[in-house]
Amino acid sequence: MTSRRAFVADHMAVLPYGHNVEALRLFEAELRSRDIDVTTLVCAALPKGIEGAEDYARVLTYPYNGHVEAIRKYRDFPKVAGNKISKLRRLRDKALWMGADAAGLDGMGRRVRANWLEVIKRYGITGTDWIFMPSVDHYGLLCLMQVLQTLPADRRPSVHGRMIGVMESFSYARGAARTRLLTAVRDAQKAGVRVSLSAETPVYQDYLTSVLRQDVGYLTYPCIAPYKPIDWGRRPFQLTSPGQGRADKGYFGLVAISDALKVHFKRGQVMLSTQGMRKDDTYFSRAYEARLAAKIDLNVRAARLSSDEINAMYRHAHVLVLPYARDIYALRGSAVYQEGLAHGRLVVTYDGTGVASMVKRYGNGVCVKDDRALAEAVHQLSQRPAA
Repeated sequence: MTSRRAFVADHMAVLPYGHNVEALRLFEAELRSRDIDVTTLVCAALPKGIEGAEDYARVLTYPYNGHVEAIRKYRDFPKVAGNKISKLRRLRDKALWMGADAAGLDGMGRRVRANWLEVIKRYGITGTDWIFMPSVDHYGLLCLMQVLQTLPADRRPSVHGRMIGVMESFSYARGAARTRLLTAVRDAQKAGVRVSLSAETPVYQDYLTSVLRQDVGYLTYPCIAPYKPIDWGRRPFQLTSPGQGRADKGYFGLVAISDALKVHFKRGQVMLSTQGMRKDDTYFSRAYEARLAAKIDLNVRAARLSSDEINAMYRHAHVLVLPYARDIYALRGSAVYQEGLAHGRLVVTYDGTGVASMVKRYGNGVCVKDDRALAEAVHQLSQRPAA
């Protein structure tokens, strides 16, 4: 008997950083453990040499040049990503696709729909197959919904999209992109397409359930990590905030957090380890990097670390600190949080975010209102008796 085929697809798995490729690897392994024949589909723009992506089928069209520019060659990263040629190319691409949509041509939509038809034909995808999108993006799911409505019922695969709150809301067209995407899902369902959704966070699940007026699942990373018991008596008390430094992840609040921690900890009693910001990041500031370097209780590591190095940060930590921005992360979760959960680490984060809704669901941390409360929570956790 032939096992059911699953096609795991991600249009945003194009960069040598972030968690898109890692999510594909984890879900691919989980599906294969259930005796499912898996083919992983990524964009042709994903460079060669990315860890864990050697066997991925690079067949999808990348829809977001002009917003997040895909690099052309892995060896050129990061110098290409931030140079003037790349910036000019990004502006050119954005103007091109926005202009096409303004003229009513739906340029990117037409391109992605044509690509989906090619992929469906190439792999002979039919109604017995399943397409799973672990990190839904706007054009990927929207255009798939539109394409499937044009196919006979026996050629329409089942579809499941995991909404993570990142790229669902971007398109080159004017108007609310997420609303347009959810409308396309409802229209496809009415036309008989078998499509279901899940969310990465409880608060996003509640939002989607309310808007769609249907059951929406809750689906986190299938993370498994070896648990290393925490020695609560070990000093300095180790805090960690893995993941590349970004403004929306609270990178520019680290100095204030360091100052708040000094109220509760003497010199050498606490250490916060984090990853630095890429020099090609729009918000990179040499002046701020100098301020971070002057903080003896901050250990700023390289922006890019291997999986082994990041896992070592989790194992060495007492507590994860995730000072994510409330506006950006109102519905979004965090792969870092889920990896920390797999390692059995407690978390301190700001309330009012998707991450906070996960902390409250699992009861594995503290949600606070500001830097002062964050420092107080860390200090209270540091007073736990040693085993």
